[in-house]
Amino acid sequence: MSTLERLFEFNRWANIEMVKACRQLSPEQLDQAVPGLYGSVRATLVHIAAAESRYVSVLASAAPTVKPVATVAEDATLDEISAALAASGSALLELARTLDGEQRVLRRSARLPQPQSLPAWVILGQAIAHGCDHRSQLATALTLFGFTPPELDLWAYAEEEGVITLTEN
Repeated sequence: MSTLERLFEFNRWANIEMVKACRQLSPEQLDQAVPGLYGSVRATLVHIAAAESRYVSVLASAAPTVKPVATVAEDATLDEISAALAASGSALLELARTLDGEQRVLRRSARLPQPQSLPAWVILGQAIAHGCDHRSQLATALTLFGFTPPELDLWAYAEEEGVITLTEN
């Protein structure tokens, strides 16, 4: 497995683990606005899922074997959010396997009058950075609500995968 594939395995794992951690929250806490988040915990999770869906759509135009994935509604349940993140995570992993990072794709943005042409690696990198950024914010929100957030860094993922071993020296 390539380094890029491993990073997308990590991203999918971390997203799902964060949703699991958010299951500790009450419905009121899930929907309470928290400074520093994309609104509430639920809104931030939906935002991550929606962004990943958009990344897949942009990249799938250059890899026709990968189909775009559906996004979730703003009031999605944690089960729906988890399923959406699993689907987008799997699609991004497949794109990481098949795309040439230098291949150019077209990105449309509501903020810009014309589409942008950019290399696929920019979108792939943004997917990883975006997820890490918002998961960090969600970890802070969990702490503010009195819960211990999960360890979601690459060390924790590598330990869970069993790829870190102790040596004699």
